[in-house]
Amino acid sequence: MPDDAAFDVLVHPTPEQQRQLALAAFRHPPRGADLDALLGVIARARPEHIEGAARAMRGFERQGHLGALALPVLLVCGDRDRHVPLRNHLATQQAIPRCGLQVWADVGHVPVVEVADDFAAVVGRFLAGLS
Repeated sequence: MPDDAAFDVLVHPTPEQQRQLALAAFRHPPRGADLDALLGVIARARPEHIEGAARAMRGFERQGHLGALALPVLLVCGDRDRHVPLRNHLATQQAIPRCGLQVWADVGHVPVVEVADDFAAVVGRFLAGLS
């Protein structure tokens, strides 16, 4: 959990801090128009939404409830995630009875962007296995 100063940045980021937080989500950030589009979406976020999301994440604790999940789960992550460490993903996977885990090497917090084709293939196989 971030200290009070770091949390204040999450709750009330300057535009430059928003940009840096967004870029920190990636091991290999998108470039050009894709990066501009992402930053444009972030820039349009309302301050109360940013604050609400930060406060909700800070208080979110469900680890003790994960063992009750009866449905199959696929957890996907990158091993270079600077927002959620790999040890947290591993603990989550261990807590869920029917949980698969896909970890991509040299990928950050957003594998759906960084390894989009691989992500789609893994999720497609997972969903196909449910039927």
